Amino acid sequence: MKNKVKKQSVLSYLLILFMCHLTQAQKSDIILTVDDDIIEAKVTLVGDTRIQYQKSDDEKTYELATAKIRRIKYANGEILKFGISENKTKKKAQVYTHPPFNENLVAVIPFDFYDGKSGKSLGRKGLQAQEYVVNRLISASDLEVLDNRKTISYLRKAKVDYRSLETYDMDELGKILGAGTIVCGSVQYSFDEKIVANDRYVQTSEGGVVVKETVEINEYGDAYYSEEIYEVPPSGYWDVDISQYEKIQTVTRLEIYKQGKKIFTEMRDPLFTWNLPDQWEGNIDWLLKKSPWKVRRPK
Repeated sequence: MKNKVKKQSVLSYLLILFMCHLTQAQKSDIILTVDDDIIEAKVTLVGDTRIQYQKSDDEKTYELATAKIRRIKYANGEILKFGISENKTKKKAQVYTHPPFNENLVAVIPFDFYDGKSGKSLGRKGLQAQEYVVNRLISASDLEVLDNRKTISYLRKAKVDYRSLETYDMDELGKILGAGTIVCGSVQYSFDEKIVANDRYVQTSEGGVVVKETVEINEYGDAYYSEEIYEVPPSGYWDVDISQYEKIQTVTRLEIYKQGKKIFTEMRDPLFTWNLPDQWEGNIDWLLKKSPWKVRRPK
């Protein structure tokens, strides 16, 4: 009983401390985590699975999974809540029978594949990246690799959301999958749009228009083009943006954990950017070649 009272007192103190932050003159945003930590920073991006923020004394950009956040109190007074409210009843723990544990088995979990500009998770694209790594390990190494469909099945039975895997302990995931080694990674996927003005024309008496194209990415990682039409005055000479191209930039990370301990981490951020939608595949090939397994790259 004493421990319970003490725990409630500590939680009450932290909530009071957080409310004190809310009532004071606030110059920065305040993030309250599920672990009751308070972070004072400037929130620069809120995505489906993560937020990004910067501290006042540091120009570095930090990331935090939304699953680890209770709420954000913005400097303007707005409050954004995440996840389950403290007042809601907790669900009963799901009973899950672990598969037989195999120390030599390698499991590849879905990659964290997201749009670098909006923070939007491209969940299905992460499954595609997972399948690609599994196929590469099977075809180019002697490793015993868990079939990617079984991996998804085990995660689903254990009620593990593959879109927030960064919130789970790797040793825990290893037990859920029955694998001694876990491979995971992320792909930041973005377009660098460039507009080139290389023509001139004379407006007619009825005026003219300028068409601007933009690019959006869906959950499959496919690009969709949209157009915005702007009217321009009916007189004078105007430069017209008649050509546009998009550079596809992918920053890829690969990590390997053995018995819950990280044994390899490497990031691939190519110097040259190509107009190839599947550039991330080449990045993964490069990273696997650098891994302890030295997986040979496809010819």
